[in-house]
Amino acid sequence: MPKKYYPLFSVAMILAMMIHRAPLWVLAQESAPPRLRIILEEGDGATNIIRSNTVREPMVKVVDEHDNPVPGALVVFQLPMSGPGGSFAGGSKMATLITDANGTAKAGLFTPKGVGTFQIKVTASYNNMSASATITQTNAAAAAASAGAGAGSASAMSAGKLAAILAGIGAAAGIGAAVALGGGKDSGGNTVIQPSTPRGTIGIITPGQVTKP
Repeated sequence: MPKKYYPLFSVAMILAMMIHRAPLWVLAQESAPPRLRIILEEGDGATNIIRSNTVREPMVKVVDEHDNPVPGALVVFQLPMSGPGGSFAGGSKMATLITDANGTAKAGLFTPKGVGTFQIKVTASYNNMSASATITQTNAAAAAASAGAGAGSASAMSAGKLAAILAGIGAAAGIGAAVALGGGKDSGGNTVIQPSTPRGTIGIITPGQVTKP
């Protein structure tokens, strides 16, 4: 084609695109290269207990540029080589898996070691594409149950103190009732308790009761 027809050819192409309503951004989107992305499904932010060997298994999902699951992708979970972290079966610091039909991969159980926060590095690869992500977890020596036990002890102490206070109040009421009663001697020299003017609860003393000295 002669060069003098190039401008006309360009105009014709633009008009054809406009007629077929194919905007330029659609063509750019269709030509975008495929890519992988890792979604953290489980385990991120979890706390593992060393004493009971309790851990939260890391699980990820691999998707493509359209957020469709990618089955058959190779996923590697990498624990720290030193410091807080742990080890997979056989003492390995690495677990390698293949994503299932839903694009998910679960690292499995590992033995937590060392108190503190650590990161698990995750990489995924499929058809010359790759992606990476990081899962953060924390190892604790034991579960935080001491606070609950302390609260229970405090409750028991409070209940004991309340019982002692109520017993003291009951004893004081009995003494007050005795003081509220009058007394004297009969012709035989025996002490006779007589009720005086009531000033509250008088207790259960029978009026005219004679007590021996």
